[in-house]
Amino acid sequence: MQLKSLLIEQFRGFQEAVEIPFHEQFTLIAGENGLGKSSILWALRVLLSHTLSDATRERVAKLRFSTEDVAIDWPFLRAETVVHTIPERAAAICSAQVHKAGFVVSDADDGRPHKDVVDTPDSYRLRLEAVGPPHNKPKPEPPWSAVFYSAHRSLARDLGVSKARSVGGTAAAHAEALDDRELRLGEQAALWRKEAVLEETDGLPAYANQAIEKVLPTFLGDFSNLRVEELNGKHRLVVDKRGKRLELEQLSDGERGLLTILMDLTRRLSQRNPDLKNPARDAHAVVLIDELDLHLHPKWQRSVVSNLKAAFPKVQFVATTHSPQILGEISGDQILLLQRDAAPIHAGQTFGMDSNWILRHIMDADDRNPEVTAKLEAILAAIRNGTLTKAGKLVSELRSMIGETPDIAAAEAKIARAEILISGQKPKKKATRKKRRGS
Repeated sequence: MQLKSLLIEQFRGFQEAVEIPFHEQFTLIAGENGLGKSSILWALRVLLSHTLSDATRERVAKLRFSTEDVAIDWPFLRAETVVHTIPERAAAICSAQVHKAGFVVSDADDGRPHKDVVDTPDSYRLRLEAVGPPHNKPKPEPPWSAVFYSAHRSLARDLGVSKARSVGGTAAAHAEALDDRELRLGEQAALWRKEAVLEETDGLPAYANQAIEKVLPTFLGDFSNLRVEELNGKHRLVVDKRGKRLELEQLSDGERGLLTILMDLTRRLSQRNPDLKNPARDAHAVVLIDELDLHLHPKWQRSVVSNLKAAFPKVQFVATTHSPQILGEISGDQILLLQRDAAPIHAGQTFGMDSNWILRHIMDADDRNPEVTAKLEAILAAIRNGTLTKAGKLVSELRSMIGETPDIAAAEAKIARAEILISGQKPKKKATRKKRRGS
């Protein structure tokens, strides 16, 4: 399956109907705080849970919208996703409508007011439509799944395998996959150890563990040899970082956050596709990631999109971000910019642009401190007007604020050049010839 679009109306901050298209491999959603980036992922997780459950007949818990999701002063919300099969033969269209209880006030015959409560039931429907030409011998659609990673993924809790995740078969791949959940280090350690033990005792291939080991260098080049060790009576995940042995609890939030996606997603893909030797490379899924740049150093932000694409080439990602570094690593047709009081738009040129350019032209943000910018502009204005004494004074004030910087050096060089030009423009005194006597 491939996610094609989302329509939302009267949902949280989206009062007017908004249709959002998705790129076949990676969609980054950007915009100011409060414009609804996370709300889009929230709507997707609800609708995808119904699509998966009804279209694939898999055991997937159906999530639901609440009346609190309905926009203020509106009676209902409407949401709809379109998902295409792979190859494209049919579209699975999941629509939802959620109503607030309405109260109609009227007067009774005896003059006393009473309230009639009108409660329209919520509806979730899935319909299939043909989108391509019929095939005499159609290829079977590959299994797929959907997973959501919230901003809570970096919160490490030493919890074991949940009851939902402990079930066997492909149902384990879907269990809690679309929930708003934190990282359970104990669960990841238990699942790793379980597969390793089954490989040792029953000869069952540890495809998930092997795939994680293959992908690890792509994600975190300084890390290797991820494994489970018994420490203080508990099984813990341990990894080598530049030759130093560390428990996952000892890693930074950014490192743990990436490892969360790596381990959890790879294992779910393996559980959904038990016959695939390399599930990270060959399995299909739709993955939603809130705040992709969460706790990541700008250097890691530069590489996270390309790393995800390389590690999971058949997975479709939809992620939110505030990072100009991430936006500069992907083409504009894969970036959806949310706007206040206007429909979302695709970004223009972004790939290969520097972070300052992205900040100014894509994110509509200052690329430096506004007070410093104002001082620099005042210096340039003073130079243009020829008030060089004033310009020099402003440079001294700016130096006291930011120290010796290339901007200070450039301003002083411009002042010096202006002084030379002004001195060179002074008119020369004309030489007067003395009249000779007798002339």
